[in-house]
Amino acid sequence: MKNKRIILSLCLLICIGLVGCAGGEQEKYSENYEEGKDSQNFSTTREATATKNGFYAIQEDSIYFVDKKSGKAVPLCGKPNCKHTDYSCNARFNAPLNIQAYDGSIYVVARGEKVGTESLYRISEDGSEREELKTLYTFETDDASCSLDFVIHRGFGYMVTNWIQKTRNEKEQTLYRVSLDSSDEKDEVAKIKGYTPMIYIVGGYGNSIYFSTNRYTDKDEKNLEILNYKFDILKEKVGKIDLPADMTLTAVKNDRYFCYKKGGREILSLDKDGKDEKRIFDWKYDNTLVYHDEQYLYLDNEVYLLMHDRPDTERRVAIIDYDGHKVCEWKKFGIDNRKIFWSDSELLLLQNLENLDYQMLKLTDVSSLQ
Repeated sequence: MKNKRIILSLCLLICIGLVGCAGGEQEKYSENYEEGKDSQNFSTTREATATKNGFYAIQEDSIYFVDKKSGKAVPLCGKPNCKHTDYSCNARFNAPLNIQAYDGSIYVVARGEKVGTESLYRISEDGSEREELKTLYTFETDDASCSLDFVIHRGFGYMVTNWIQKTRNEKEQTLYRVSLDSSDEKDEVAKIKGYTPMIYIVGGYGNSIYFSTNRYTDKDEKNLEILNYKFDILKEKVGKIDLPADMTLTAVKNDRYFCYKKGGREILSLDKDGKDEKRIFDWKYDNTLVYHDEQYLYLDNEVYLLMHDRPDTERRVAIIDYDGHKVCEWKKFGIDNRKIFWSDSELLLLQNLENLDYQMLKLTDVSSLQ
């Protein structure tokens, strides 16, 4: 199976504990979705993003633009006569891991010009202009590896560095709010302390940032604690979400929390008080990836196949709405060797893992898929 390391890291990132607040003025947005200003939350890996005209996708060490009308994919570089073969090309980055569209620009997280750093870059939508805005993170000597999570929502970036340490000493982990310019401005939003502490940013919805945290409370790593929180960006206050301990928050929609029950086989929704539990969809796989856009939830059993050593031919993808109605169940995904890259509720972007080309499907047509 392909991308096993990526999938396994996603399983480990379903994450716990904390304290914190942040300073600075925040524009008073409404609770409705504001295109171009709000976090696009479809995929936890954030390998793609969407604008009115097309999709922007990370493909190996380059950024590609996929035109919504023609379906043609080209490197995101507006330099005249560029051959797109080296790092002088605007589309080329060293190990890009995160891409987001915001306020008329494309933001990319990739290795910085300085050795041992991860940086935030800004590139114009036509690829003609590019700049390295700031260093987000510098690797430290006790880091074995680091996975940087970064989300842009309503004027700021929210960043966490989930590192795997060489030692089992008790550590702190912090969620930061950072400016989208070249300044060093960085405010602490929340902090947890424990053994292998991690913070996973679920996404931004309305005037809140939702995140989960996990940590082992003991050095032998036997007692894992998982909690869910939200940061009110107007009140600048962190509050715990009262959800059952075995539920992982995956989406917030229509004033309800949508959760995947750990080790279970169902998708549930609860109200903002963590009550009025509704079992909206049964899914026969006890490990799954859940993607979501503004209208649909996408359930992918790729993790289940990995954990149970099952063949790719058993790959299944179900698409449901937020009331639990099934739009389709896709049974030929593994046979066609495709990957879900992104959806904007109108077009679904797929990638063929063999030749790395793209396919777009209208969401109005997916009910016919088998």
